[in-house]
Amino acid sequence: MKISAQKILKSVYAFFAVVLLLALATYSAPHARAVGEMAKIGPSTESVDAAGYAHILHVSVASGNDETGNGSSKRPWASIEKALVAVDEPTENNKVAIKVAEGTYDRSTLECRPFVDLLGGYSANSWKRDIFKFETILDGLHERRVLVGSDNCRIDGFVIRRGRAFGHGGAILCDGVSPVITNNRILDSYTVSPPEVRPGTFHQAGNRGGGIACLFDAVPKIKNNIFKDNWTEFGDGGGLSIYGWVRLEGRPRAEVENNVFIGNVSGTKDIYRTRSSSGGAIACSHEASPLIRNNVIAHNRAMGRSDAGGIYCEYFSSPEILNNWIVGNEGDDDGGGIYTMRDGEPLIKENFFAGNWTTGGGVGAIRVSKEGRARIIGNVIVRNQTGGAVRLVDGYSVMEGNLVTENLGGPGISYSQVFTHYQPSVIRDNVVYGNEKGEIVVDRDEGESPIIEDNQEVRPTDLDLAPGLELSIREASFDPGSVQTKLTFMRYSGAEDLVGRTVRLGTKWSVVVSTGSKSITVWGDFESLGQSLTQFPLIVLPDYASVR
Repeated sequence: MKISAQKILKSVYAFFAVVLLLALATYSAPHARAVGEMAKIGPSTESVDAAGYAHILHVSVASGNDETGNGSSKRPWASIEKALVAVDEPTENNKVAIKVAEGTYDRSTLECRPFVDLLGGYSANSWKRDIFKFETILDGLHERRVLVGSDNCRIDGFVIRRGRAFGHGGAILCDGVSPVITNNRILDSYTVSPPEVRPGTFHQAGNRGGGIACLFDAVPKIKNNIFKDNWTEFGDGGGLSIYGWVRLEGRPRAEVENNVFIGNVSGTKDIYRTRSSSGGAIACSHEASPLIRNNVIAHNRAMGRSDAGGIYCEYFSSPEILNNWIVGNEGDDDGGGIYTMRDGEPLIKENFFAGNWTTGGGVGAIRVSKEGRARIIGNVIVRNQTGGAVRLVDGYSVMEGNLVTENLGGPGISYSQVFTHYQPSVIRDNVVYGNEKGEIVVDRDEGESPIIEDNQEVRPTDLDLAPGLELSIREASFDPGSVQTKLTFMRYSGAEDLVGRTVRLGTKWSVVVSTGSKSITVWGDFESLGQSLTQFPLIVLPDYASVR
């Protein structure tokens, strides 16, 4: 049978077309994944299914009246306090929704009730919902805590700001209860130092959770919120603290997912530097083991010679830390991104670490020490600023399948062990190259030697990363409602592929939320750089997503 040259040529074209399509699919899949993950993050306006409630009540500070109102849309009450006590004994089959119209509510600390959902973001006229257009503000005035949670309730669509607590939980306290906390902006709230702080004594008990504190058997769902500029004066967890065992049936986990943590600080008044205020963004302690997934954790700080500007873990806590962006966080002592110690054992998997650092020169991204344990799997750990990338000291770790490159001030992975009661740690199948002071360094080994095998300490020839960029910015415009800054370029028109990429402008790090034809939008306030903006180029890190 004869085959014509034309048919052969068509077959060849078809073959290469398939190869090209497969190559494009391989290249574009990581970017599509980053776009999809980023689209899930942060608050949004969710519709409310009226069929799920036996009663729907209405509150409007502008048009309501607690004396003459009846809670209807035409005759709303003026205060949330009135609505919270209006229904007798709500139950699972007799649920209540309280729709709260735009305006500021600042009378007292709100005590949530089971089976009563608080829903903000409504127009006082039409009762249409848009949480950004119709801002419903719960304001503690820096005089009181804003909310106390309960089981079987939802807090959704509010600006929760200026809380202050003389105990735990500056904005919200969940003490043994598990509300659903979604689509809120939790801002500028804090916990006060306890009066019994002792100078010269390390690791004291402070007041935890400048934004939210979850204590003992609290397993809330905390999703799609923004935590910005919350702090503790003395205590762990500037943004969020999860503390204490869970003895509930099935051992459920708290869920911390699709949130943004920016500019939260722990230990602002730990003037004696007692190492008592770790976890600038999140702290997990005493068996607390939440799921921490798909969050942006950027530019948070731990002060008072404390650890982990990003996430802190201790005392048998085993959080699952999955698929987060952990960038530009600062620890005053060690572990700028994550620190785990004292039998904490997190799973740290498929996260992106960049630009984290410590004031004292400790390791930038991850430290495991003081009988801490960790499983560090499939992360991208790049361009952290001090002490190298990962430091494993006096504990047990499994570190597999990570990319560790271009970290400053130390080696990619350093290992030290004096304990003999731990089984050997494992450092396997990692790509570690181009770090300032070496790749994998064992500097002390008095216990059982680690298993170090199948690591690649030079750049793989098949590692094809989309390049980084250095761009000039013409304008920065911050939107306080969305807590995002739009950066417009002087010259550049290829921004469409930058969603999910990590950026640095001056000393501030963030992540690209969305793009325009000649602009990008990032999480956080970059407008505050003011007139110095044009002096700094915008550094866009390479696209490491293909190896994430």
